[in-house]
Amino acid sequence: MNKTKIKELTFKELCEMLPSTDGEKLPGYRMLTNSGREIFLRSRYEDAVITVYDNGFFTYEVDGMHTVQGVDRCSLTYESVDGIQVAIARSEYEDLPYSMVLESEGSDRIAHNREEQEAYHTSFHLDSDGNDWAEELRSPSIEDIIEKRELEKTELGHIETLYVAMKSLTDKQREVIELRFYQKKSVEEIAVILKLSRQSVYERLNAAIKKLKKFF
Repeated sequence: MNKTKIKELTFKELCEMLPSTDGEKLPGYRMLTNSGREIFLRSRYEDAVITVYDNGFFTYEVDGMHTVQGVDRCSLTYESVDGIQVAIARSEYEDLPYSMVLESEGSDRIAHNREEQEAYHTSFHLDSDGNDWAEELRSPSIEDIIEKRELEKTELGHIETLYVAMKSLTDKQREVIELRFYQKKSVEEIAVILKLSRQSVYERLNAAIKKLKKFF
């Protein structure tokens, strides 16, 4: 395939040439790069290397960091004057060079992963206090994932999976998870804060943890 032509592909054209990743589980970096999948194209954008695979996923590598995303899952946003991230309509950027769109998505994910890694490493752990819901994520536990991340300092696949898992929760489920495991609140304290019964807190936690478990 002519390299010059590849570099001129628009984001829309690239998406049309690849299979959809909709509904597919996001693979980790090592899983994707060691899968034997054929490289569809590879290009550089400033200091970053973008590698697109024939299954529709791509890797973004820069400064020793890397991330994975589906090409057709890329989106562009901008920050409003109120500090709110606003999504840009796909029709507004689908005719841009594919590398520009993938670079924007990749750099945003790298920045987010850095923040997530620091947050999970310092404060996110699931520690049983005798309640049966705390056992739902025992294998593997979030602590196991963080320990693995320490041993593989450049491997962000697990953090990405956890990020996707957390995004799958409803606002109410994410709220109790954050209170319990980020802010270390007890079930009783959460019940007071949210004005719920202890039973309602347990039920919400159970539902959230069961959903998280599907990703691990």
